[in-house]
Amino acid sequence: MKPFIYLFLFMALTACVNRPIGQFYSHLPYERWRKADTLELPVVVDSITYARAKAGTMWELWIDIRHTNAYPYSNLVMELLSSQQDTTVHLSLTNKRGTWAGHGLGYLYQSSHYISTFRSDTTRVDTLRYRLISSMPDSVLEGIHDIGIRLLAQ
Repeated sequence: MKPFIYLFLFMALTACVNRPIGQFYSHLPYERWRKADTLELPVVVDSITYARAKAGTMWELWIDIRHTNAYPYSNLVMELLSSQQDTTVHLSLTNKRGTWAGHGLGYLYQSSHYISTFRSDTTRVDTLRYRLISSMPDSVLEGIHDIGIRLLAQ
């Protein structure tokens, strides 16, 4: 009887998880993001996901940042360019006490940032293309390890 109870609890808990529709991470060599470099982030949404989604489904856009203690600022400002929107994104990487807000393992800290919600306009397999451009004052931004885009079904 206990195995069935555990199985039921596992299924109930995992059914509520908002799984990504698509995601893509860009690794920055030597933990440096040059101001002249535009990060291209193609997010491929697979056919199974599109088969479940209907045109008009609301999707959430998230940006994930992995950085080290070498990152010199408490925030990150960048331009986000896509077919859904072109906007300036301001991300806070520290909490009110001034310590890194992300979860850390070793020397890396990861934080996730909600950007916006948009309505999907198609039910076919597609690649959504995102571009990120640093708006920080440094010509080379130290301490950024990875930047990623995640799409979640709402």
